[in-house]
Amino acid sequence: MRFSSVFALASLIVSCLASTAADVQADATAIAAAATTLDGAVTAFAVVSGNTQALAIHVDNVALIAALNKGTTDLVAVTRQNLVPSTLSVINAAAILPALVQFSATFSHALTNLVAEKAALLALTIGGSYNLIKQDLADLNSIVSQFESALIAAIPVTLTANATAVTVTINSALTVALAAFT
Repeated sequence: MRFSSVFALASLIVSCLASTAADVQADATAIAAAATTLDGAVTAFAVVSGNTQALAIHVDNVALIAALNKGTTDLVAVTRQNLVPSTLSVINAAAILPALVQFSATFSHALTNLVAEKAALLALTIGGSYNLIKQDLADLNSIVSQFESALIAAIPVTLTANATAVTVTINSALTVALAAFT
């Protein structure tokens, strides 16, 4: 029993340290795709408000949270693996940033539309939908903060301003959405 626990822990450590810049790039693409899916669900809710569509928004929020969690884990692992101030090369970071720029724009659009649909969410027959979305926003705020910290730590100094611009866009939209759903 004890050997299996040690083996499981060792496997977890090795898998965390095995993250590469390619993993981070794949994560950035997955995050952008998850934001696009969420944006589609919010847009669809504006057309056909209903409990089913509100649940779709929640499911897509959960998927985005999972993608951000994986991205954060891989960024932290890459940072620890390289143990230098700029853990991603300029080339790798430059390849990752376009997906994150897309994510920030799409995510901001989704949040803006979600705020516009607050009254419709409150009017749903299943009253828990509003609270579920409100909790999703709090969860997103938490993981986005962790992701942004990991990103800034991993990006080369020459691209920090680009990464910071992405975080400012995301944080602005999250601040408005959190305030609207408070």
